[in-house]
Amino acid sequence: MSNRGFKNMSNKYVKAIGLLELMLSLAIIAVLLIMATRYYSSASSSSKIQGAVDQVNAIRSAVQNATAGASSASAGSLTIGYLVAAGYLPLSFVDAASVSAAETLSTAISPYGTSVGMSATATGLTISMDTPNKQTCEAIANKVNATSQSQAASCSSGALSVSYTMGSSGSDNTPS
Repeated sequence: MSNRGFKNMSNKYVKAIGLLELMLSLAIIAVLLIMATRYYSSASSSSKIQGAVDQVNAIRSAVQNATAGASSASAGSLTIGYLVAAGYLPLSFVDAASVSAAETLSTAISPYGTSVGMSATATGLTISMDTPNKQTCEAIANKVNATSQSQAASCSSGALSVSYTMGSSGSDNTPS
């Protein structure tokens, strides 16, 4: 028999977990928790960045669809609320409390809980989004530029600005 363990009433040794084994188990669990937390944080950040890029692209497509075949003068009257009310954008672009007054809304809610605005004219579209920090803004701008195959997005003080020049048919010709 091993000397490790405790003697019970019947003079037999009972094996027990030693302090070293317990500490090793806790260290392994701690390392696994740290790795899981880092993975979750990274995945959450990537998901929000992609959500912001998808939102910018959806607004651009909604404006293109809303102005297709229409006179270019109507582009100046477009708002986020109009695009939601007309069905060009989903209701998830506005917060639930504002759905009844959706047509009058001028901003949407980003994946970060910040505001997203747009300004459409007869010749162009500008989308602006507040971001939590400059690093996040630059990551979103890089992805927007990659998806539009142009340099349409830029950051200034943590605020994203995306500008597109719109053709007479509402199609995306070139960035401005």
